Amino acid sequence: MTIVHVEGLRRTYQGRPAVDGITFSVDEGRIVGLIGPDGAGKTTTMRLILGLDHPEEGIIQLPDEDHSHWIKRHVGYMPERFSLYEDLTVEENLWFFATVHGLSEAHFKEKAAWLYRFSRLAPFRTRRAGALSGGMKQKLALSCALLHNPRLLILDEPTTGVDPLSRKEFWDMLDALRREGMGILISTPNLGEAEHCDTVLFLHEGKIVLQGSPQQLSRRLEGRLFRIETEADPRALREEVRRTAPHIPCYLGPDGIRITGTREELAPLLSASYHLEGPLPPRLEDAFLSTFLGISDREAV
Repeated sequence: MTIVHVEGLRRTYQGRPAVDGITFSVDEGRIVGLIGPDGAGKTTTMRLILGLDHPEEGIIQLPDEDHSHWIKRHVGYMPERFSLYEDLTVEENLWFFATVHGLSEAHFKEKAAWLYRFSRLAPFRTRRAGALSGGMKQKLALSCALLHNPRLLILDEPTTGVDPLSRKEFWDMLDALRREGMGILISTPNLGEAEHCDTVLFLHEGKIVLQGSPQQLSRRLEGRLFRIETEADPRALREEVRRTAPHIPCYLGPDGIRITGTREELAPLLSASYHLEGPLPPRLEDAFLSTFLGISDREAV
């Protein structure tokens, strides 16, 4: 079942499009990831769905015509910056947000007990939020967003600055919520995290330039991803390749210089005696980088 559907959504600021005609849905038990550089429109999209800003064009379909009432009752939200009260303890923060959502004391105790088990924050219930590690702060923020049993969770870059172990634990929690049927809309700069999403939207200047599952987006590069074998300095080589074939996406990968294209498109490099290894198995990161480098190259023409 679809929880939220947006169609033709558009919003401009100072004459420039922040969101430019995007269409997508978030269904129950699915994670949708918004991926793109700063200024791509990720946060604006979330603010429009939450009713914190208003679209100039397009529609936002929710299960209830009274959007503001439905959002208050059924949406949990984590903004990019930690927004809880640092001078309150873990439990005091939870109780504050429980009162905001109108939970009774008995309901709060029941829900808090589950959240402590779910987040493993029980040993820190009396610690002030400001004294928590980055990972524990994000777990607390997520717990506060879950107090009222939302159907839709909206998370704006929730793991930025979080250590790898805490990031894994956070995504384990999201996977558990997905299995229980919650819909999740998340933005992240981390392509490894995006692999956990059911659907990924690549945003650029407010437009969706690609969308699909991580596997579908990666498969777009099958047979077209190569590595240049060389013992030269990779950064100097990258600049040399860009001069030789300026329209070929070229970037530093974990194993050296990676490029994308057909062998016909890569002919200038082959004729220049570069040795290409591949085709290589593509990753979501390759799909992202080749897409946005290709856009940058076209815009530079």
